[in-house]
Amino acid sequence: MPRKLYLAAYDVREPRRLALRAIAQAGLDPMLGMLHDCSYNRDSLACDFTEVARPRVERLVWRLFADRQLRAESFSQEGGGVRMSKAARATFYAAYETQAILHRRWLRRLCAALVEHCISLQQEAGEI
Repeated sequence: MPRKLYLAAYDVREPRRLALRAIAQAGLDPMLGMLHDCSYNRDSLACDFTEVARPRVERLVWRLFADRQLRAESFSQEGGGVRMSKAARATFYAAYETQAILHRRWLRRLCAALVEHCISLQQEAGEI
């Protein structure tokens, strides 16, 4: 699969949006990441969680190409970039939604574990 096609299929905002929702529900600061530098107007923690989830989305994209649900014809080149067709987006999101249930649960658990760890560090430091 050509790299540009893969990137177009992966470059959806859904994983990041799910990460931001889980981070907000846990009361964490989305700007304070561990893997990504803190930059102005960047949700570094959401970027971190999206990176951790990347293999799941990669597997999905590869499977969709292997099953021929996504094909080279599902994409077009525009202005130096590659875009998914409307039908390809519908196919991708339908397949992604089946995984999103597990992904949401995983993100909630990851956020809860991070909150617990931060609290335990504060307790060890005698701040609580």
